[in-house]
Amino acid sequence: MIAATSAPSLWTAVRIAGRRAAAVCFTTMAALGIWVAVMTIAPTLEGRYFPVVKNQVVEHLPDEDGGIAFHIRFDKVRDCYSLGRAWYAVLDDGTLQLVNAQYPEQIGPMLSRPVGRHRGVKTVLQLPEAAKAFFGVTVHQCGMPWGASRSPIGPFSVERWKGAPHGREFPPDP
Repeated sequence: MIAATSAPSLWTAVRIAGRRAAAVCFTTMAALGIWVAVMTIAPTLEGRYFPVVKNQVVEHLPDEDGGIAFHIRFDKVRDCYSLGRAWYAVLDDGTLQLVNAQYPEQIGPMLSRPVGRHRGVKTVLQLPEAAKAFFGVTVHQCGMPWGASRSPIGPFSVERWKGAPHGREFPPDP
């Protein structure tokens, strides 16, 4: 009689412990999934809705060594540390290609500028023949848990660029 009354309570305890373990496991997996989603999407959302740099305009300069040359004018609106820039070409088939960028006027490492209106150093891009547009991405560290904030520069049409007078300023294409 004693064994018969203690057996159901043992199985009940095992079922309750199993349900609790499953609930803890599911909650942990859900929390990790949300964390990964936030860490993946947050830098892009921050760059789009709370950008570090705004109002980027490129000033056309004479071409150099087969590459296009320009200065960037921009407003830095948040005090974040600059980590770098990357430039891409959009090819005729819609693919992206990383472009070699040269900064002939820059001496030493890239500086992180204070908040305000700025003119960047001269940039020379070696675009491939099949490029129909180009754009850049600036990366800044703003102290957020996801690391870096990305702000777009452009895109700029190569067709509009060719034959334009030097000194002309180009806002990004719509």
